[in-house]
Amino acid sequence: MMNDTFLPKMAIVVYESKEQHEGIYLERRDIVNGQMQSGIPLTRKCITDIMETIAIDKEDSNYRIVGGIPSNLLYVDFSPGRMKLAWYNPPEKRQAYFAKALGIQDGEMSMPGLLYVVEDTKLMVYAFKGSKPKSKLYRAPLFNVSDDGVCLGNARMKRPRETTFQGMIEYWEGLFWRSEFSHILGGNPIIGNLSILIKQLIETNDKFPNDVLIPSTRTLKSLLR
Repeated sequence: MMNDTFLPKMAIVVYESKEQHEGIYLERRDIVNGQMQSGIPLTRKCITDIMETIAIDKEDSNYRIVGGIPSNLLYVDFSPGRMKLAWYNPPEKRQAYFAKALGIQDGEMSMPGLLYVVEDTKLMVYAFKGSKPKSKLYRAPLFNVSDDGVCLGNARMKRPRETTFQGMIEYWEGLFWRSEFSHILGGNPIIGNLSILIKQLIETNDKFPNDVLIPSTRTLKSLLR
């Protein structure tokens, strides 16, 4: 039932062919001052706009964020039909796990700064030099990672009951770091031997040598849009 809050804007008329298997024809009729205007073909763009409007409530409920905004959060897009989140961590030590076939002992190792980008259900990880990402990015010096995305392994994480930015960050980082690193993806990500470097970092506790990083084909600007 309509009231003063909702006013008719457009009507969609569906025509069905009298001939069998001839299909249907959709027509839109705009309503101006309560009067139905002449019919015009219903375009794909009009259908898309209607579906996006209908989807707003659903998307808002799925991605309703509460709580504070972390200082390392760079980009957020929760527009209808899309979810994109980008954040970074400065150089730090991380616990890593490895498949037995690599012959690398699980352990803590120093990492360069890392940029994480989640787009819908896809995770991408890149390295950067310094304490905060700038324009130039580098391949993440890890197994299971390419310029196009991450091959998430066997980690299992429960999604947080309450959706917060920090909770989402911890969820995706957990999926990444608790998975076993197992294989080179998209070519060698460093100058030199990745296995030897990681073994040295775990055994010696040395700082990550940034001079072995290989430039990425992606830039910060291209990812944050």
